[in-house]
Amino acid sequence: SGARLFGRSARFGSAPVRTRAAVGSVTEEEEEEAARMRPVDRDSAMAQVQARFRTDSKRYEIDDIPFSVPAVSEVIDLSKIINKLLETKHVNHKHADFDFLIKGQFLRVPLGKHMELENISTEEVVEIEYVERYNAPQPEECVFHDDWISAVEAQGDWILTGSFDKTARIWTLDGRPLAALSGHTEVVKDVAWIRKNVPSNLLLTASQDQSIILWEWNCEKNKVKALHSCRGHAASVESIAVDNSKTKVSLSLDIFVEIYRLRWF
Repeated sequence: SGARLFGRSARFGSAPVRTRAAVGSVTEEEEEEAARMRPVDRDSAMAQVQARFRTDSKRYEIDDIPFSVPAVSEVIDLSKIINKLLETKHVNHKHADFDFLIKGQFLRVPLGKHMELENISTEEVVEIEYVERYNAPQPEECVFHDDWISAVEAQGDWILTGSFDKTARIWTLDGRPLAALSGHTEVVKDVAWIRKNVPSNLLLTASQDQSIILWEWNCEKNKVKALHSCRGHAASVESIAVDNSKTKVSLSLDIFVEIYRLRWF
């Protein structure tokens, strides 16, 4: 028989009868939320699940044997179990938080409830994968338009953005605004760098106003001017791209792809 480990016990009344609404269906999210709120009876609280834990991380490997864990165990309980096992195996182990997956699905409800929702038999040894949990990354800098940002392209030390506020903007990597490109009458849908030289830089913006504008930005003087407006589409220009030969391709909602040869080189 496997090792026996105990987590926290539940102290609730008997479980209510599960019902389904007479009209419509219950979504997976609603089912999981119902599982979280459903009380657990005493028999369920004492129920055990045979589990085998595995990880791809050599650092956090434990013995490959089945363990008996409470069916009411949640992520925090399983994480404590793994840490205790690692402490017995490695004297210098430092506490780590873990997430757990069963057949590729993250565990977000008590273990027994998850197995019930996924139709996994509690009579078999369930394989539980665990991975180290990391905090969500925090942005170092934020840049702002007056409306949704629809396009971003970074090159070297600068970032070019397009927005629903009908402008494009050039920023430094630390979020400092350098220049605003105002020439479109509708949403800017895409942006592209063509040439990045000092001091002269060329770039493109595409818009719902059916046009593409070629811009020159002098980075030393921080001056921007429109060199040419390309008008060939009969609907919004959704995307633009430039290859190494300086050929420009545009895609539009008018179902046409247009190819241009740029001559400012």
